[in-house]
Amino acid sequence: MNDNQIICFLEAAKEKNFSRAAENLYQTQPGISRTIASLERELETKLFVRTPGKPLELTESGQIYYEAFSNIQKEFQSARQKCDQLKRRSSKILRFGYASGWTISHFLPAMMNVLEQEYPYINIEVECHPFDNLFQLVLQNDLDLVLTIDNRLFDSPQLERKPIYQLPKVILYPKHFPHPTSPLQFKDETFFIFDDKTSPDINDEVTRSFKRYHFSPKIKLVKNQATMISKVENGQGVAIMDLWSQPVYMDQFDYFTLDDTHPIVLAYRKECENDPTILSLRRTLAKELPDLISNC
Repeated sequence: MNDNQIICFLEAAKEKNFSRAAENLYQTQPGISRTIASLERELETKLFVRTPGKPLELTESGQIYYEAFSNIQKEFQSARQKCDQLKRRSSKILRFGYASGWTISHFLPAMMNVLEQEYPYINIEVECHPFDNLFQLVLQNDLDLVLTIDNRLFDSPQLERKPIYQLPKVILYPKHFPHPTSPLQFKDETFFIFDDKTSPDINDEVTRSFKRYHFSPKIKLVKNQATMISKVENGQGVAIMDLWSQPVYMDQFDYFTLDDTHPIVLAYRKECENDPTILSLRRTLAKELPDLISNC
């Protein structure tokens, strides 16, 4: 006795017709008839009353086997579902974080697809948090791995950082601004920068960046990104951001890409090096992410 015999028998009993059962199972009617005849020989009993021109009827023995096989099929499906749930519960969970305010939808689905294909037993939970919270979340084991701008916040003997990408900086400006061909066209503008307290030397950093363009920008720090965006939108100046910042993709703005970049790293706890699965996954990300980003 095999699974196909039982499936054919149950379908024929449900349809009361060999031809319809054959259509439902993508088999031939003679094939179904032979399969059920073979099952009857093995069980040494007739399962159906076959009357020409009339629907199939189960014999008394057929009814007993129909109920038994139906119960077995239900129990098997239930057991399989329970085992799938057990497998999911026992699978690893990787908590992957990135900075809120970033738009990474151009490569995140492709990244998830690569990881799901290579590591189907790992459940990957993606979270976004304020940039300056990522450091603590990794240290506290609330996140396993983060994609972040390299920063002195992550200078910790407990953390490892793997360089992934050089993210371009941009000048964000209102759509009505004359289309620029050089940063020099912004020399009379106020440059708004978000003061997130994680880069105390950001003023000097931006000033150094613009030396190559032969002017010193007029810089003004603001307390949050919303204020910065509002000022740019209202024509009070321009903003320095990176290419993944969400405002870069808003309809009311345009941007000019600078030669300067932010180093992007994967940061994680050094103790994770002892987990071969997580280590392997990090290596895959380090290998695949640059290409995924560049191709999007």
